[in-house]
Amino acid sequence: MATVIDALGEALGRGPALESTRPLRLRETDSVFARANAVDTALVLDRCGIEHDQRFARCPGCGEAGALICRSGGIKCLHARCSAIGPANFPGLRLNVDLVAQHERLSPVAAAERICQWFSLEHSRRSAPSAGAAAPAQWNRPLALSEHRGAARFPTHALGEALREWVEAEATATQTPPDLAAVVVLATISACVAKKFEVEIRPGWREPLNTYWLVALEPGNRKSAVFRDAVRPLHDYEREVSDALRDQVQAAMVAREIKQRELK
Repeated sequence: MATVIDALGEALGRGPALESTRPLRLRETDSVFARANAVDTALVLDRCGIEHDQRFARCPGCGEAGALICRSGGIKCLHARCSAIGPANFPGLRLNVDLVAQHERLSPVAAAERICQWFSLEHSRRSAPSAGAAAPAQWNRPLALSEHRGAARFPTHALGEALREWVEAEATATQTPPDLAAVVVLATISACVAKKFEVEIRPGWREPLNTYWLVALEPGNRKSAVFRDAVRPLHDYEREVSDALRDQVQAAMVAREIKQRELK
């Protein structure tokens, strides 16, 4: 285990001993994040009061000891609970800004600014926009669905004759919009042909026939009645097939039980 940790430490730019006075190499163009993450992680851990030694620190995320301190900055937690943290190629990696943001419960920007304040690093602070600057974009008021309904009706004439007659009859019988019956019956047929048929738009371009639909109506609009009528043929067919195969299923179960007793 020690060998694995040493190898991982070398891969993360971790030397045999952490230099607590690692010099900062900053440029004027460096962002507040770059400046904050360039600070020696040991100093950041000390300022936050996080337990650590020269090689390992206690992870502020899972609370477990044994997180590797990286020479290039940050800590690398090896526990599975932190595997979702950090980049994909270095799961469990928390840089200085991540450490302070989690420990102090700050936003990343506020955490970066606080680190720069702790160690007297110059950085550009956030400020209110000047009079000549463009105002930030504002969210528009959410649109209520009840106030923005499409005027177009479902094109029932585009359905085949059998489907069109069923949709119109169902809408009349249940006193519901034809859109409801049309959408539900198309979803039902889609369930029947999914993984069984494909459409070849042109040579080399094939698409399955499964489709996805969403019905949104307020309670009391008889959605359940239309759903029940649309899927009744499926339930009836399942029941017929189940009844027809009942004797075969029972015979197979008896044969299986006999084989199990023979094995015993």
